Amino acid sequence: MSAVVQFAKPHMYTNPLILNCREYHVCEYMQAYGVEHHWLFSDNWGFHYRALDDFSVLADAATTPFWDNLKRLYQTDKLDYRPDELLDVLKPALSRSICLFTFADTYYLPWHDKFETEHGPFHFIITQWDEAGRHVFVRRGLFLEFDGWLPYDQIRTAFESWNSQCFELTKPTLAVDAHVLKSQLQRCLARIVGNPDGGLSGLYGLRQFRDDLADTQLDVLALIDVWWERLREVIDARSRFLEFLHYLHAESKLVSHVEAECVEAFQAAVELWNELRSGAQRQKIVGTAAPAKLLAKLEQVIAAEEQCALQLASFLHKI
Repeated sequence: MSAVVQFAKPHMYTNPLILNCREYHVCEYMQAYGVEHHWLFSDNWGFHYRALDDFSVLADAATTPFWDNLKRLYQTDKLDYRPDELLDVLKPALSRSICLFTFADTYYLPWHDKFETEHGPFHFIITQWDEAGRHVFVRRGLFLEFDGWLPYDQIRTAFESWNSQCFELTKPTLAVDAHVLKSQLQRCLARIVGNPDGGLSGLYGLRQFRDDLADTQLDVLALIDVWWERLREVIDARSRFLEFLHYLHAESKLVSHVEAECVEAFQAAVELWNELRSGAQRQKIVGTAAPAKLLAKLEQVIAAEEQCALQLASFLHKI
């Protein structure tokens, strides 16, 4: 049986659901090594606009800031596998590292509410292997949580039913100073402000979004269907940076504090994005589009992001 490593929920100042399950498990992984995870969020932001039905946090094919920071700041490599036999990867991975990040099919996972009823993707980590009993220790740390031993054959079936994908991370190391902090904040500020060239991003993209919505002849209710998941991703990126600001204020020794006005500006932006998303969904539910209300809220979002840019620029001058 492999050595026992203690995993625990990563400390979060805001809602952990701003992370997807893979990201949450990466944060648990960092914590198990005694490495601060908040720097993964330290430049998370983005808005790239192409059309009313085509916008995203990132430019096409761009690596998300979270995973970019994992490599760039933590010197951690992500090793992807698609083995014919899970055990061929699992045993070597656990000899080198503390877990294997694994995807599987909900249909075969006994603690899942879709067990034996519905197929779908699910993520967890495997932290131990019991050679004698041929069991694995499975941990799921966020939403439908689970910690326990399960038969290897059951997990292998679930694994093979969902594309046989898993990955390993190399051991993280983190060395940050005021220079790194300033660089990360500058990256975030650049994403807020954006660029008018090569595709509209940041505030340039938001203003074009507003202008196109004001002039559109398209079915707004149909657009809202497209927006729902995209807006969630936009909100989550901003929520992660807000989480980083809370960490800086409470724990980091690189700054004495983060001024309340700065935190409040980013909190207000997140809240307004949430109001835009929920307001759009209410219009979809009742079946009546109200573009003027959406435009009014979008104007507030733009003003809030302009304030975020000002506050972050001011903060940078003080570092």
